[in-house]
Parts: sequence; C-alpha cells; structure tokens
Amino acid sequence: CSALYAGSTTTIFFPLSMNTPNTNCYEITNYIHSYIRKTYISYSMRTLHRYIILSYIGPFLMTFFIAVFVLFMQFLWKYVDDLIGKGLESQTLAELFFYAALTTFPLALPLAILLSSLMTFGNFGEQFELVALKSSGMSLQKIMLPLIVVAFLTSAAAFVFANNMLPYVNLKMNSLLYEIQ
Repeated sequence: CSALYAGSTTTIFFPLSMNTPNTNCYEITNYIHSYIRKTYISYSMRTLHRYIILSYIGPFLMTFFIAVFVLFMQFLWKYVDDLIGKGLESQTLAELFFYAALTTFPLALPLAILLSSLMTFGNFGEQFELVALKSSGMSLQKIMLPLIVVAFLTSAAAFVFANNMLPYVNLKMNSLLYEIQ
C-alpha cells in the first residue's frame, strides 16, 4: 500500500501499530481520512472563531462607549454646579473630563461584555446561524469558547488597568476637583 495520498505534500506519521506487516491498506486509508478530517475541522474552527469574534467586536465597542458616555454624564450632572461659572480654561476642563472618563472604564467593561455577548448570540439566533452550528454537531460550549476567551482577556486587561492606572487617574481627577472647588 502506498503512503502517498492523492498527491498530498504533507507528511503523515503513522502510529507504531500501523507499521506492522499485518496492517492493510484499509486501516492506513482510514487513518489518513481521520487525519485530514481533524485538520479540516481545526481550520474551519479557526474560521468560525474568527467570525464569532468579529461579530462580537462591533457591538462590544458600541456598548462600551455608550456605557462610558452614560457614566460620564452621571459624573457631569454630579459636578455641574462646581464647574459652571468658575471661568475655567478649556484645557483644565478637558483634562478633568479625560480623567473622569477613564474612571468609568472599569464600570463600563462588564456592561459592555454582557450586552455585546447577548447581542451577538441574539443576532446568531435571529439569523438561524446558531441553529446551523448546533445542527452541525457543535456544542454550545464550543460555540461560546471564543467569546469566553475574549472576555477573560478583556477582564485581565481591566484588572491591570484598575490595579495600576486607576489610582493615579483618581488622584489626578480628585486633585483637579479640589482645585476647582
């Protein structure tokens, strides 16, 4: 039995049990077919994961900036009396608004992750893509795996930001507020 498979340029290493003289061509062909199926499924999974993540990024950015805007407006309504009528320079106000917007990031990220995940899978369900994926034999956990990884990485980045940058940002914002008042 020939080890070449339809002009393939990839080398396939057979397990030791297939190198015995008792191995027939049928077993080797089955092994090659299973290898190709695993490789193809792996490639299609990467494509599927990329599609799910790209479908997630748009709603994530939209909900993140909307949540930052809503939380920033809450800050603005809280300190509007202290800011109006003081004759502050636009550079001071821009710096204060920048620091205030940065303080809302740890609050806005969980909202954005939750809402964008719901929007992404709701869109998949509406367009019957989720049904197609489930009918092809994929479990819901495998379908959700890319978003779980992205949410975990986003949470890790938020932790690093909240642990390292947020104390400095809070100090600068509160010192600016104290100088204004």
